[in-house]
Amino acid sequence: MALTAKYRIDNESEQTVNVNSLKVTLELPDSDLSISEVSSLALKVKDELKPGEGMERMSVILLSMDHFDGNKDFELAFGPLNNLEGKDMFQEKWLGFNIWKDLSLLASCRATNR
Repeated sequence: MALTAKYRIDNESEQTVNVNSLKVTLELPDSDLSISEVSSLALKVKDELKPGEGMERMSVILLSMDHFDGNKDFELAFGPLNNLEGKDMFQEKWLGFNIWKDLSLLASCRATNR
């Protein structure tokens, strides 16, 4: 199965960042297993993102149906994001969110705002 995540990066810092330094992984609950994106399956984007610029990016993660059917508590994790000198802009922290919990929260927010 292919899990595709489309997301937007807005560079609100004062430094140019290397967008392709950002890694995306799928963390499986109750397991030490994490699955990395398959970068060759995603659309290519330019490396540099200057201050004030933004872009959309897509990641593709391949996993077996057994992992998908048996787990509904995935966490999608992003990091590190480096500047052009290789310094981690997230200061060694990763950004993560629970796919199902955050999607259901988003859906319920949209439903109440209609």
